[in-house]
Amino acid sequence: MTDNARGPEGGEAQVGYGRPPKSGQFRKGVSGNPKGKPKGAKNRPRPESDQLRALIRREAYRPVKLRVDGAELTMPLAQAALRSLGTAALSGETRALAIFLKMLSAGAAEEDAVMEELLEEAREAERPEIRVRIIDADGRPTGEVLYPYGGGPTPKDRQDK
Repeated sequence: MTDNARGPEGGEAQVGYGRPPKSGQFRKGVSGNPKGKPKGAKNRPRPESDQLRALIRREAYRPVKLRVDGAELTMPLAQAALRSLGTAALSGETRALAIFLKMLSAGAAEEDAVMEELLEEAREAERPEIRVRIIDADGRPTGEVLYPYGGGPTPKDRQDK
Protein backbone atom coordinates (compact mmCIF):
# COMPACT_ATOMS: atom_id res chain seq x y z
CA MET A 1 0.00 0.00 0.00
CA THR A 2 2.89 2.37 0.65
CA ASP A 3 4.09 1.65 -2.84
CA ASN A 4 0.91 3.26 -4.24
CA ALA A 5 1.65 6.51 -2.39
CA ARG A 6 4.99 6.90 -4.15
CA GLY A 7 5.67 7.18 -7.79
CA PRO A 8 8.10 4.95 -9.64
CA GLU A 9 11.51 4.67 -7.94
CA GLY A 10 10.33 6.65 -4.86
CA GLY A 11 9.73 9.84 -6.81
CA GLU A 12 6.91 12.30 -6.34
CA ALA A 13 3.68 11.07 -4.68
CA GLN A 14 0.65 10.26 -6.80
CA VAL A 15 -2.21 12.73 -6.96
CA GLY A 16 -5.76 11.50 -6.37
CA TYR A 17 -8.53 11.12 -3.80
CA GLY A 18 -7.13 12.07 -0.37
CA ARG A 19 -3.77 12.99 -1.95
CA PRO A 20 -3.80 16.62 -3.12
CA PRO A 21 -0.83 17.93 -5.05
CA LYS A 22 1.94 19.47 -2.95
CA SER A 23 1.16 22.90 -4.40
CA GLY A 24 -2.40 22.69 -3.04
CA GLN A 25 -1.47 21.56 0.48
CA PHE A 26 -1.12 23.94 3.41
CA ARG A 27 2.44 24.71 4.34
CA LYS A 28 3.59 23.61 7.80
CA GLY A 29 2.93 26.22 10.47
CA VAL A 30 0.45 28.19 8.33
CA SER A 31 -3.22 28.09 9.18
CA GLY A 32 -5.81 27.24 6.58
CA ASN A 33 -8.02 29.94 8.09
CA PRO A 34 -5.68 32.87 8.86
CA LYS A 35 -8.38 35.35 9.84
CA GLY A 36 -10.13 32.78 12.01
CA LYS A 37 -13.66 32.96 13.36
CA PRO A 38 -14.67 36.49 14.31
CA LYS A 39 -15.30 36.94 18.03
CA GLY A 40 -18.91 36.43 18.96
CA ALA A 41 -19.90 35.08 15.54
CA LYS A 42 -21.36 31.89 16.99
CA ASN A 43 -23.06 33.44 20.02
CA ARG A 44 -24.30 36.65 18.45
CA PRO A 45 -27.96 37.19 19.38
CA ARG A 46 -30.24 37.48 16.40
CA PRO A 47 -33.21 39.84 16.37
CA GLU A 48 -35.49 37.00 15.25
CA SER A 49 -34.58 34.99 18.34
CA ASP A 50 -35.58 37.88 20.62
CA GLN A 51 -38.93 38.15 18.87
CA LEU A 52 -39.42 34.40 19.08
CA ARG A 53 -38.58 34.37 22.80
CA ALA A 54 -41.10 37.16 23.42
CA LEU A 55 -43.74 35.28 21.45
CA ILE A 56 -43.08 32.05 23.38
CA ARG A 57 -43.25 33.92 26.69
CA ARG A 58 -46.57 35.55 25.73
CA GLU A 59 -48.01 32.21 24.69
CA ALA A 60 -46.71 30.41 27.80
CA TYR A 61 -48.47 32.86 30.11
CA ARG A 62 -51.67 33.05 28.09
CA PRO A 63 -54.60 32.15 30.38
CA VAL A 64 -56.42 28.91 29.52
CA LYS A 65 -59.53 27.38 31.06
CA LEU A 66 -59.41 23.82 32.39
CA ARG A 67 -62.06 21.60 33.89
CA VAL A 68 -60.64 19.84 36.96
CA ASP A 69 -62.95 17.63 39.05
CA GLY A 70 -66.00 19.40 37.63
CA ALA A 71 -64.71 22.87 38.47
CA GLU A 72 -63.47 25.31 35.82
CA LEU A 73 -60.03 26.76 36.56
CA THR A 74 -58.12 29.49 34.72
CA MET A 75 -54.32 29.30 34.73
CA PRO A 76 -51.35 30.11 32.48
CA LEU A 77 -50.68 27.65 29.66
CA ALA A 78 -47.25 26.76 31.10
CA GLN A 79 -48.81 25.83 34.44
CA ALA A 80 -51.46 23.72 32.70
CA ALA A 81 -48.75 21.92 30.70
CA LEU A 82 -46.75 21.22 33.87
CA ARG A 83 -49.90 19.97 35.57
CA SER A 84 -50.54 17.63 32.64
CA LEU A 85 -46.92 16.41 32.72
CA GLY A 86 -47.17 15.74 36.46
CA THR A 87 -50.41 13.82 35.98
CA ALA A 88 -48.82 11.70 33.25
CA ALA A 89 -45.82 11.03 35.49
CA LEU A 90 -48.13 9.92 38.31
CA SER A 91 -50.00 7.58 35.99
CA GLY A 92 -46.79 5.66 35.32
CA GLU A 93 -45.44 7.16 32.09
CA THR A 94 -41.71 6.80 32.65
CA ARG A 95 -40.70 9.36 30.03
CA ALA A 96 -43.00 11.98 31.61
CA LEU A 97 -41.63 11.11 35.05
CA ALA A 98 -38.03 11.49 33.82
CA ILE A 99 -38.79 14.89 32.25
CA PHE A 100 -40.66 16.07 35.36
CA LEU A 101 -37.83 15.03 37.71
CA LYS A 102 -35.21 16.62 35.43
CA MET A 103 -37.13 19.91 35.45
CA LEU A 104 -37.55 19.70 39.22
CA SER A 105 -33.83 19.11 39.84
CA ALA A 106 -32.86 21.89 37.41
CA GLY A 107 -35.13 24.32 39.26
CA ALA A 108 -33.70 23.25 42.62
CA ALA A 109 -30.13 23.65 41.35
CA GLU A 110 -30.90 27.14 40.05
CA GLU A 111 -32.56 28.06 43.34
CA ASP A 112 -29.53 26.76 45.27
CA ALA A 113 -27.20 28.83 43.07
CA VAL A 114 -29.27 31.99 43.68
CA MET A 115 -29.33 31.33 47.44
CA GLU A 116 -25.56 30.76 47.49
CA GLU A 117 -25.03 34.04 45.61
CA LEU A 118 -27.22 35.92 48.09
CA LEU A 119 -25.36 34.40 51.04
CA GLU A 120 -22.02 35.33 49.49
CA GLU A 121 -23.20 38.94 49.00
CA ALA A 122 -24.35 39.04 52.61
CA ARG A 123 -20.96 37.77 53.80
CA GLU A 124 -19.12 40.41 51.77
CA ALA A 125 -21.42 43.31 52.69
CA GLU A 126 -20.16 45.95 55.09
CA ARG A 127 -21.57 45.38 58.52
CA PRO A 128 -22.48 48.47 60.50
CA GLU A 129 -21.26 49.14 64.00
CA ILE A 130 -23.92 50.01 66.54
CA ARG A 131 -23.21 52.24 69.49
CA VAL A 132 -25.52 51.81 72.47
CA ARG A 133 -25.77 54.35 75.27
CA ILE A 134 -26.71 52.80 78.59
CA ILE A 135 -28.76 54.96 80.93
CA ASP A 136 -29.44 53.99 84.54
CA ALA A 137 -32.79 54.30 86.29
CA ASP A 138 -32.11 57.93 87.26
CA GLY A 139 -31.61 58.90 83.59
CA ARG A 140 -27.85 59.41 83.91
CA PRO A 141 -25.68 57.87 81.16
CA THR A 142 -23.41 55.11 82.50
CA GLY A 143 -21.30 54.61 79.41
CA GLU A 144 -21.29 53.69 75.77
CA VAL A 145 -20.95 50.15 74.37
CA LEU A 146 -19.91 49.31 70.81
CA TYR A 147 -21.45 46.25 69.15
CA PRO A 148 -19.60 45.44 65.92
CA TYR A 149 -21.42 43.98 62.90
CA GLY A 150 -24.78 45.26 64.02
CA GLY A 151 -25.22 42.58 66.67
CA GLY A 152 -26.50 43.20 70.15
CA PRO A 153 -25.07 41.92 73.38
CA THR A 154 -24.17 38.26 73.31
CA PRO A 155 -25.33 35.86 76.03
CA LYS A 156 -21.75 35.95 77.39
CA ASP A 157 -21.98 39.78 77.76
CA ARG A 158 -25.22 39.39 79.71
CA GLN A 159 -23.66 36.84 82.09
CA ASP A 160 -20.73 39.15 82.85
CA LYS A 161 -23.03 41.90 84.13
